[in-house]
Amino acid sequence: MTVVTKSIGTVARDYSTITAWEADLDNVAVYSAADDAVGECYKDSVFDESVTIDGGGTVGLTSVKLTVAAGERHDGTAGNGARIVRTASSNFVINLARTNLIVEWLEVDMNGNAINLTDRGVFTVSSSEAGNPTTSVNNVIVHDASGSYAGGAGVANTTGGRSIQVLNSIFYDLNTNQGTGASGMGVYSRDNLDILDNLTVHYISRTDGTSTGEIYGILNEVSGATIKNSIVTDTTDLAGTLLDTKDFKYTTPTATNNLSSDASADDAGGAGHLINKTSANQFVSTAGGSEDLHLKAGADAIDAGTDLGTTPTGVNFDIDNRDRDAEGDVWDMGADEYVAALAFFPYHVRANQGLIGR
Repeated sequence: MTVVTKSIGTVARDYSTITAWEADLDNVAVYSAADDAVGECYKDSVFDESVTIDGGGTVGLTSVKLTVAAGERHDGTAGNGARIVRTASSNFVINLARTNLIVEWLEVDMNGNAINLTDRGVFTVSSSEAGNPTTSVNNVIVHDASGSYAGGAGVANTTGGRSIQVLNSIFYDLNTNQGTGASGMGVYSRDNLDILDNLTVHYISRTDGTSTGEIYGILNEVSGATIKNSIVTDTTDLAGTLLDTKDFKYTTPTATNNLSSDASADDAGGAGHLINKTSANQFVSTAGGSEDLHLKAGADAIDAGTDLGTTPTGVNFDIDNRDRDAEGDVWDMGADEYVAALAFFPYHVRANQGLIGR
């Protein structure tokens, strides 16, 4: 078993596009059976792609990971790491169509474009492979979809028997305006046992005031799903039904320590929820075009999460790659673990207070 890492970018990289890297996953000149394939994106230029990741089965890859190289990742806000910026509507941006697949650290800016198909998302699980080797979407930022169709505008797991983990990710400003009956969601869990932990979902909305559809920040229809330490705020609908979180009453999710700006965090049962909290009191900035969904000093979500340790894999790394477990943090809700800035004191003050050696 060998980890085979390939670079993706435009400055002396192995591949210039994610699509080209994915197309080579069954190339026996590059990979052998039981290899782990890793594609590392660089921010040499902006990507603009819609990609299905389903390769590697013929050659027999053990796993596939699409990630961003260290030093090329976002800092929890838009516009500064490796990113996909769409210039057209699409059925999905990344179709997660194989098991043992991880996609992490990308920013996807829909740039006002739409996801076209019902039950599809920017990240979509739409294949029907059975079994639970889990697909993961970790530490991503997804924002600024407009006119997205019914289904998960950010992540949607809609068909097949495959579970998905969505961890430590931020979704905001995802809008649907598809007319009567159309629904929109930030994260949509409909099939198999999904894990939705440490998410920040803000301003999932509808601009079509004639629709009778539904808008949800997180919609869960899966019996046995897990939803922990997630923040959902300011879900907005001009005409239909809206809730920050929705768990259909026939499901039995494990839901604890979630925050909502309405009362819906309590709907799924469980303990430790915070309800009716104001989004402006949680985040550094909710201003359109200048969103910074890191927690601010005094946020209700600070120290209000439950300690998840290191299970599932990757859950301990926040949107800034801070290892909550290794640092011994009291866990916050949401994708960000708040860390207070160190106050500056002049040298003589620090010395007099014993803050430095004498």
